[in-house]
Amino acid sequence: MKKLLFVSIGILCLHQARAQFPAPYCAERFPLGVAPISRVVFGSINNTSNAQINGSAGHENFTAISTNVQPGTTYTLTVSGNTDGNYTDHIRVFFDWNRNNSFSDAGESINVGSITNSNGNDGRTVSVNITLPSGVTAGAVRMRVSKRFSSFPAPCNNASFGQAEDYTIQVVIPVACSLQPLQAGTVAGPSSVCPQATFTLLVNGGTPVSTEGLSVQWQSSPDGITWSSISGATGPTCTISQQATTFYRRRMNCSAGQMAFSSALQVPMSPASGCLPDLLLTGLSLSSTRFEVNSDVTVSYSIANQGAVAAGAHQVFFYLSPDSVLTPNANGDVLLANTVAAGQASGSTSAPMAHTLRLNCSTIPGDYRLMVVADGSNQVAESEENNNGVSVPFTALVSGSCMTTSVSRIEADPGLQLSPNPSAGRFRLSLQLRRPQQLFLSVCNSAGLEVWKSGVAVREGAYDQWVDLSAAPAGVYFLQVGSDNGILRRRILISR
Repeated sequence: MKKLLFVSIGILCLHQARAQFPAPYCAERFPLGVAPISRVVFGSINNTSNAQINGSAGHENFTAISTNVQPGTTYTLTVSGNTDGNYTDHIRVFFDWNRNNSFSDAGESINVGSITNSNGNDGRTVSVNITLPSGVTAGAVRMRVSKRFSSFPAPCNNASFGQAEDYTIQVVIPVACSLQPLQAGTVAGPSSVCPQATFTLLVNGGTPVSTEGLSVQWQSSPDGITWSSISGATGPTCTISQQATTFYRRRMNCSAGQMAFSSALQVPMSPASGCLPDLLLTGLSLSSTRFEVNSDVTVSYSIANQGAVAAGAHQVFFYLSPDSVLTPNANGDVLLANTVAAGQASGSTSAPMAHTLRLNCSTIPGDYRLMVVADGSNQVAESEENNNGVSVPFTALVSGSCMTTSVSRIEADPGLQLSPNPSAGRFRLSLQLRRPQQLFLSVCNSAGLEVWKSGVAVREGAYDQWVDLSAAPAGVYFLQVGSDNGILRRRILISR
């Protein structure tokens, strides 16, 4: 392939001659063709360029891309490139350390290495470690990465195949910690904490910990007099837990010998009453808000813990309720199911959870609320015990599967009387009860929609009630009488 690329020489040279770049530095030319550099990594420079043969200029201007470097520090230069087949290209990097617009001075060129048979995007790289001269002064320095077929390129190459790319590096001289008085700052943290609860300490003000030659060490003390270093706590902040009231401070050390201590902070223990979890049920939803009795519905929810400490595993209860006030196993509130929820860390929310419920055939069609309660059995002592439950409304519809088995039984049951049936819309319901109980009455049309309902507490013996459906259109309806002892159903007909 490389023997076929002479046609581009005249155009390429003309383009380079007219360009202002790379003045005041010499230009590099590759008259036989451009075998490109495809990637350069140095410091924060990570530049990917066109890897196609003759797809870019022979000398590319990337001087707007720069990285900060420090004298005496070692950095790794990594280069990739296209060799246009099974050939070997040699890579050299130049730095104008003395800024005299030339790369010919001693110490200003480094051989990076060679790449063979690479298309520039196959992951083949060559690297070299470069230590900046300790005497280089602050400011911009031109860096040139050059790749050439068969031999290492000169700083002003004008032969063979290859490519050159120019970049800028910014030499930064850090302020040494010995050149300024150390200011250790003031420790800030919580006013009190719970046992085992993690918390973070930080320092306001003071000498930046990024200052050259500076290191820090966090310390603790039971009395503010005797201090011990906290293992691993050598960063700007300190995350820790405690079992008793403790003092904290941060020591600053300069490599030149200076030392300074921050102010000390006392962190007391919180009262026991404030060191409890607080579970909340969030994100409650149903797979459908209208579904038939004796069919499945999926309940989705999450559990959050906004308390000061973690909560252990607990029971989640699911209640069927005619209203939004939970009175377990009273006033029509019925426990449908329960499940176990895992423990929850302080300040966290669980991933969404799901549970499948089914209303049995004794459920009277109508409007209800599903109430879901975290820690329904009060296994977890909480700072607030009255915020664990959330409810969502839904409508239970008549189920054909329930009607098939129930109507034949009720027709033969002399305990439930309904007359006249058919009627013009008014029916008298009569029932014999063996004990006092709560009754739930409802009437649904043939589509399963509730058109009338009533709830009443009754005594033992005979019970009578008029059901007025005079406003309903003619048709077939279903009466349901439910209690904690079961359900009775009867088909009724309105004809006019």
